[in-house]
Amino acid sequence: VICSAILYTYYWFVLRNKQFHQYNRFYLIGISVLSWLVPFIEIDIAKEQVTAVPNVLYYANVIAEKNSSIEQNVIIQSSQFSMDNFLILICISVSFLFIVKFIKSLLNIRKLIKQYPLIKMANLYLVMTDVKGTPFSFFKYIFWNTSIDLNSEVGKKILAHEVAHVDENHSIDKLLIELQIVIGWFNPIVWLIRNELYLIHEFIADQKSIQNNDTSVLAELLLASAYPSQ
Repeated sequence: VICSAILYTYYWFVLRNKQFHQYNRFYLIGISVLSWLVPFIEIDIAKEQVTAVPNVLYYANVIAEKNSSIEQNVIIQSSQFSMDNFLILICISVSFLFIVKFIKSLLNIRKLIKQYPLIKMANLYLVMTDVKGTPFSFFKYIFWNTSIDLNSEVGKKILAHEVAHVDENHSIDKLLIELQIVIGWFNPIVWLIRNELYLIHEFIADQKSIQNNDTSVLAELLLASAYPSQ
């Protein structure tokens, strides 16, 4: 948590408002992974000086230390056993709920693919739906809202936006960060990283789909995506 907080603070004050979105994307993914790896690094600060001790005295000291440590562990475990187990149970339960939610989302996507007609387009598939929340993409699948005319100018821009998500493999980023939330939901920084990462995905897709940076076209695109039938 401390490691991710330090690295995310640097992102927030130095990188967040810059327009090199691809760098920010990989920086956020990098710190989310690095924060899990850093605690496993062991650093020896100082080593104790070993002095020669007679064998009999040495073994006596070892036995005495072992007995005292065992007694101490028994006392600690007997007083904290129930509380420790309770906390572990809570952590596992919350993680289990996130796993269920994650699997349910994947099953819903699979259901949409099987339920609605597919259109093959080059290296991707267009799923023609009328489901709320569309259009969106997942790997090679673009879930299109039939209320949006594919041949209109806005429709073409929205399609280009979703194709950019597919080409940039943004679904891999999402799966990676969602899996980290399953096991690291207690870390508030992971949630912040997820929000920023999804926002950066949209910046990248907008940048690729609207080459001339026309703000009026972008505004129309966003409104059409939010309200397909209007």
